Amino acid sequence: MEFLDYLKNEKLYTYDTIINYQIDIKQFQEYVDRLQVTTSTANKETVENFFLSLHSLGMSSSSLARKASTLRSYYSYLLKSSIIASTPMIGIKTPKLSKKLPSVLTSSYINNLLDNLPEFSEKDLRDKAILELMYSSGLRVSEVSNLNTNSINNNNSIRVIGKGSKERVLPITGRAFKCIKKYIEISRPKLENEKSNSYLFLGIRGGQLSDREIRRIVKLISIEFSISQPFIS
Repeated sequence: MEFLDYLKNEKLYTYDTIINYQIDIKQFQEYVDRLQVTTSTANKETVENFFLSLHSLGMSSSSLARKASTLRSYYSYLLKSSIIASTPMIGIKTPKLSKKLPSVLTSSYINNLLDNLPEFSEKDLRDKAILELMYSSGLRVSEVSNLNTNSINNNNSIRVIGKGSKERVLPITGRAFKCIKKYIEISRPKLENEKSNSYLFLGIRGGQLSDREIRRIVKLISIEFSISQPFIS
């Protein structure tokens, strides 16, 4: 990236500082990519929502300030290089959320979230199936991670191996069953490889989706939805 060369050759920044700039810019690029815009076409609202999402994830004030400084420098460089006509960083401050996420989510809030989940990609279908299943069954994250393709019964129920290797059968909603079947038929075959074994939910590399990744998926979806929708008191 020409901007990183500029930091190295003209600003004479240290290697560690340049790496931090690279990490910050890559994170912002990944965010705008999901919105189907580019860093050069991102507006002030996009930048503000980016910081709101980081704040919601619990990022410290110092880290937010550093990322804001990185983006100011980056957009200043783009402006100086005539790549953009104006910078979206004017008036941007490290954001503080004026409203908190609800501590208790209502059923209407959750149903609205589930209704608005995208289904464009294999990953979208997988993530929706996970949330529908967890809301329908109340399974622990570890139990969701350890499900296999034989865990799903055709009578809208699932077989779960819980603590102490105890097996139990739980009912799930028709809606959750439909989402899981759609994931199995459309998405899972495209994610599957020699690492998959019979695990139900697979990561992008084909292996078992870990507890940590499932928590990250659920948290990210909840945050993105909360930012885009009115808060519930």
